[in-house]
Amino acid sequence: MNCTSRVRLLSSSKLGIRSSIEAFISSKITADWQPCEELYRSISGAVSKEQFEDIIKGFVSRGAVEIDTAEIKELVFNDGLDIRDYTGINFNPDELREAPALPLNLKKEILYLYYYGGRMNYYKVLNLNAETGESFKRIQEHCSFYRMMTAGKHFEGLDLGSYKAKIEKVRGIIKNACQIEEIDLRKNYDMTLKTTERKADAAPAKNLSGSGRTAANSAEEHFVLAMKHYHDNDLKKALNEIVIATHLNPDCMDYFELKKEVTEKLKNERTDALFNAFENNDNLLLHEDKLEKVISGIVELTESSSLAHLRLAKIALEKDMPSMAIQHAKEAVRKDPDLAKEADLLISQAERKIKELNISPYDKNIFKINNPSDSKK
Repeated sequence: MNCTSRVRLLSSSKLGIRSSIEAFISSKITADWQPCEELYRSISGAVSKEQFEDIIKGFVSRGAVEIDTAEIKELVFNDGLDIRDYTGINFNPDELREAPALPLNLKKEILYLYYYGGRMNYYKVLNLNAETGESFKRIQEHCSFYRMMTAGKHFEGLDLGSYKAKIEKVRGIIKNACQIEEIDLRKNYDMTLKTTERKADAAPAKNLSGSGRTAANSAEEHFVLAMKHYHDNDLKKALNEIVIATHLNPDCMDYFELKKEVTEKLKNERTDALFNAFENNDNLLLHEDKLEKVISGIVELTESSSLAHLRLAKIALEKDMPSMAIQHAKEAVRKDPDLAKEADLLISQAERKIKELNISPYDKNIFKINNPSDSKK
């Protein structure tokens, strides 16, 4: 058996279970064809590869299981060579090792388009050059190649792992890009590209260090790195690279959109971390200055939103800080009257808590809750 072999259950009555391991493996075999490699991976923690293969052969000899050992034609694209230049791209080794039935050059192109294709113009997606005036014949050839490369028939019966979802997304990206195969659609798309890039084209390109590379070329490299870091969830590095790209080419709106997206995600992560600290770190309650910084940070990062105040009120109530809970609940209603019903319930609970704890509503921690930039209405 190998990674291209498949098995399926023919008759459960013929399994002739002789051990708990056989029972365990048989429970994973279905009437539908399953790749052997995928089946083994699901039980690899309990049995060795040799034991697994012996047991499957035993099931086959008893007529309980059928195995398909027909060789699947090896996938070959672009004669096994890289489909494009991936300079500056650091592929994740784990992703390249996944799905061994797929050729390496295909996996590189799938990963490249999966991570970056959605932000590229159609020509770049199809590995064409918009500036050289590609012929319709060449465009059609590239469209045909990419449609063929992602055709579902190539992947039937293969264990694709995470590549199954990646290929689906890439197939959609390619479908959109192939619109330029239509003459009228290409003309309209070219006009849109020229309008977007007109300012950049009109501005003199600055050479960098006499290397012959322009600011626009360098900006694109930083953009690609930013996308890589972004999808690796290394947001700080991503932001650093995209800031450089926007400085080198301030006329590319794609760069600014990515910068906005990364900045927003960073802000959300920081906000979640502060909420988590307030909610789960009881040591904060012993240090008023630190707690105040956490609360102020949340208010500032969320731009003093009504939902942030409501969440703060709920946490404060859980932490036996009823006065703070009342304060934030009222602020939530001030900003969004539609939250009045939920806020009133919190306020009622907080007032009962004040009586239970026998404290004054004014001598419990109450922190500044307004964003400095938020003017009182």
